Parts: sequence; structure tokens; C-alpha cells
Amino acid sequence: MSPPLPSRVLRPDFLFLDMEASSLEGGFPIEIGVCDDALQAHSWLIQPHPSWQDLEWNDVSQQIHGISQAKLIADGLPVDAVLLEMSKIVSPGHAMHSD
Repeated sequence: MSPPLPSRVLRPDFLFLDMEASSLEGGFPIEIGVCDDALQAHSWLIQPHPSWQDLEWNDVSQQIHGISQAKLIADGLPVDAVLLEMSKIVSPGHAMHSD
């Protein structure tokens, strides 16, 4: 049985951030997600930017997050579009929390 979801946002100034990367060392962002404490979640795949071509892609990392380069190219958004979408949710005054 799942625990009940909150009926309202208890701390509207709190957001939780999670990111996936192409590699833990020398990589680039491939997915970013934000969630408020009412469990309203948003996530975006990020297309690799041409300037990132010399950064690392790690096959072990891909096994962990399950996102292929082909999926990023096909389904991802350009990084500037992801930032624009995030700016609709994240605004000054939000406390961001991450692992």
C-alpha cells in the first residue's frame, strides 16, 4: 500500500532537484527533474550540445540511468529550451534540495 500523497504543498519554497549525467567524471547533463513537496514532478531529457562533443560518455553510467545517446537525440530538448521550461517552475526564493 502506498502512503497517501499530501493534499497541498506544505513548503511552496522547497523544490527537489535530480540530475542524470553522461558520466560521473567529465560528463554532461542528460536529464534534469524537479519536484515539489506535493509530488508534482517535471523532468526533461537534454540533447547533447555540440560544444559537449569532447566530454565523456560512460557506458556504465548508461546502464545505471538507462538513457541512450540515441534517446537523447530523438526525445531530448536543446539545453536552452530546458532552461526556459525550468524557469517556469523554479523562481528566485525557492530552496533547491538535491542528493
